[in-house]
Amino acid sequence: MPNKDMTGPEGKGAMTGRQQGYRRMDGKDPMGRELKKDKADESKPKDDKGLCSKVVEFIIENPYPDDDKAHSFAKSAGIDPDDFEEGIYRLLSMFLTEGKSNEGGTPTKVNLAQLRIGTKVEMEEHTTSELLAAKIARDHIAEFPDYYPRLAEMEKKARAELDLKEKE
Repeated sequence: MPNKDMTGPEGKGAMTGRQQGYRRMDGKDPMGRELKKDKADESKPKDDKGLCSKVVEFIIENPYPDDDKAHSFAKSAGIDPDDFEEGIYRLLSMFLTEGKSNEGGTPTKVNLAQLRIGTKVEMEEHTTSELLAAKIARDHIAEFPDYYPRLAEMEKKARAELDLKEKE
């Protein structure tokens, strides 16, 4: 059950990554507290960077794969299919629960108007998922509250420069 003190992405109560069962790569929960290690953790490879790279490589080469394709790829790469699936979940969890908008495990409050603008921009540039676009936008706005006005100005200047070069 969510902790009522927690503020989620929409300002509502939300479960922390630890409550949802997510684990960060650094062995800490989303609040930055050390996690207890169980025996299963000790038997897994310490460096997941290679596995995450394989997951990214697989998804890029096989957009929207089914389970059989993922298992086949894992076996061909010498990776246990269950470990590969765990790598997929871990990578997605890292993307969704970490980043500038969630530093220290506490979601950063952002300007709702900027979030709407940013979500629209990110949906045009990166994804058809409104939730993923909003996550990307939250990370940008958490770092620079005026990220999207700055981006619009930079793009306007760049277009003007390109137009001048094309006229020459």
